[in-house]
Amino acid sequence: MSLSHTFAKSDLMNTIAKFYNKIATKYSQTFDNNTKDRKALNKFLKTLKKKSKILDLGCGTGRFANYYAKRGHNVIGIDFSKEMIRIGKRKYKNLKLIHKDMLKIKYKKETFDAICITYSLFHVTKNNAKKVIKNSYNWLKPNGILFLVLQEGHGHIYFKEGNLKAYTKLYTKKEIKTLLKKFKIILICSRKPKDYEMPYNKLFIIAKKKN
Repeated sequence: MSLSHTFAKSDLMNTIAKFYNKIATKYSQTFDNNTKDRKALNKFLKTLKKKSKILDLGCGTGRFANYYAKRGHNVIGIDFSKEMIRIGKRKYKNLKLIHKDMLKIKYKKETFDAICITYSLFHVTKNNAKKVIKNSYNWLKPNGILFLVLQEGHGHIYFKEGNLKAYTKLYTKKEIKTLLKKFKIILICSRKPKDYEMPYNKLFIIAKKKN
């Protein structure tokens, strides 16, 4: 995978599904058994009650959703890459994984105890990210938990694989606080990237819904 620092001139969301369909097998082989984020995942899970209902938006192959489910939680995973969902259903047969765009799904208010949006929200534009966070707020129960993983930086870039390009929005901590103004931020921490990842610090955010 290669990375271009050329600023995007338009929203490339219509190419994201094709991008991840193309790299799905490589992505699964690289990340599905990776434990580098385990510490942050455990911090998130410690905020939840037993058998919490979790929505995983942009779940990819379901690697994090499977981790939550193995610890007794009820999980629904959503991703708009058909190939990622196909791999996930093959690997994690007991998971509920749905092929759907996170910008188009609808749920009733106060449906979930927690919503996680990990390594996915940065592929939508800033305005669409606001929409996703607003929907998440509405779908969360009182005192519900939001868990995000974002790439730290300024502006946006193209992440490239062959002739396909994936729009990627980088976030500063100030932008995150603005985006989550209706939430109480419990934790923001980071880790450095590994050599096979995008060269940006990974930001982990745990926030609670303000009622």
